[in-house]
Amino acid sequence: MGIPILRSLIDASERVSSGRGAPKRWYSIADRSRRGVDAQRLFDTVSPYLLEESWLEHPYRSKPRRPRETLASVLDRLDIANRVNETKLSPYHLGINVRDSITGVISNLIDVGYGASQAMPVVKACLSDAEGPLFVEQPETHLHPKAQGAIAELLCRTSRYRQVFVETHSVHMINRARILMARGELPHSHMVVNYVERRRAGGTVVSIPILENGDFGKPWPEGFFDERYEDTMMLLKLKTQKGG
Repeated sequence: MGIPILRSLIDASERVSSGRGAPKRWYSIADRSRRGVDAQRLFDTVSPYLLEESWLEHPYRSKPRRPRETLASVLDRLDIANRVNETKLSPYHLGINVRDSITGVISNLIDVGYGASQAMPVVKACLSDAEGPLFVEQPETHLHPKAQGAIAELLCRTSRYRQVFVETHSVHMINRARILMARGELPHSHMVVNYVERRRAGGTVVSIPILENGDFGKPWPEGFFDERYEDTMMLLKLKTQKGG
């Protein structure tokens, strides 16, 4: 790979940080003018800049390639909010208001569940027109299982247009991707799970392919699936043994 191509790939890449910042009750209007192109490549917090449609017009994209969605339409599928907008609090300050998808109540973002502010950078990165790789760290942070599954579907759809690397500890996200493959909505060859297994000699990466029917292509290492899943499987096994 030549240096110019590599540089172009790096410039077009984006990252959603695992250490995403907490929402604020107000944001400085003056900060808007200091927002640079490089900052648009890192999604590390929620702010009024995430609400700007100009984020969809990424400086490194060549042409639009996907159906248009909005931040609010995706958040509505997550049962978080069906409207997100900035509000002017003073000549110098902005706030972010969201309207709850179920109750219709309008609140400042800081007054709703913390998961909303953690999901917004992930959603906005998936809506970007950048053509380089997208690196997403812990997209499931502070989200309930249903929302985790919806985020997984969004990431899978995004992978049709660009390469997506996801670091996750969520069984729900991996299982939702497996379901999409079993349904034929996502080619199984487009996904591989890399599991880092701790050994005495150090960490070892175990690559686990996904089969066309959604099954794992090799045995899963111990220690990933959460205790609730393991307990459920044990209860099912005991129930089957007792004929109940």
